[in-house]
Amino acid sequence: MTPVLRDGHLPLSYLEKEMLLNHLIYDGSPAGKMNFVCKIRGDINVEALANAFQQATVDIEVFRTRYHVVEGRVVRSQRVPTLEIPRVVQTSNLSSFVHNRVTKPFDLSTEPLGRCLNSHRYTQASHISGGYLARVGVIMLAELNELSLTYIDWAQWAENAQPDSRALFFWSSYLSKQLVQTQAGICLGSLVMISGLL
Repeated sequence: MTPVLRDGHLPLSYLEKEMLLNHLIYDGSPAGKMNFVCKIRGDINVEALANAFQQATVDIEVFRTRYHVVEGRVVRSQRVPTLEIPRVVQTSNLSSFVHNRVTKPFDLSTEPLGRCLNSHRYTQASHISGGYLARVGVIMLAELNELSLTYIDWAQWAENAQPDSRALFFWSSYLSKQLVQTQAGICLGSLVMISGLL
C-alpha cells in the first residue's frame, strides 16, 4: 500500500464527518466532547506531568489534524507538530474551574482533537477517535505493552474502497441524528471526576 502524502487536503472518515457536521451545526457546542479529569494525591511535579502529555501526543496524526470546509467540502489537513509550554494553574474553586474547562468548545480549524490543557488535564474532543485512539493515548502515556497496533489509513482506504448501499444508507441516517448530551458521575471530593457525552 502506497502512503498518501499529508501535505494537502485529506478526506474525512464517516465518524470525522459526523463530528465536524455536529460541530458546525451546534456552533462549537461541547456536547460532543469526552472529558476525563483525575485528581492525583501526593507529591508530583505537575510541570513534568503536563510536559509528558505534550510529548506523548505531539506527533500523533489525529492530534495534528485540523478540519475545514473548502468549497462546500469537508476536509482535513495536518499541522506541523509543536509543543506548548505548560504552566501551573492553582485555584481554590476546583468545581468551577473544571466546569469552565469541560464546557469550553473546541475550534476544530485551529485546535487539535486532543487538548492537553495548562490545567494538566487531557481532554479529547468528541467520541470521534473512539476506543482505538483512546487506547493508543493510554498506551503512550503508560508503559508500552507488546501488542501490535494496526493503523488504518483512511485517506488511502477512501481512494480505493467502494462502500455498499447498506453502509451508505446507515451513515447517511446516522449522520442526520441530533447530538444528545449526557452527564456522567461527578465526584470532586474523591479521586476522579468524569464528564462523558454520547
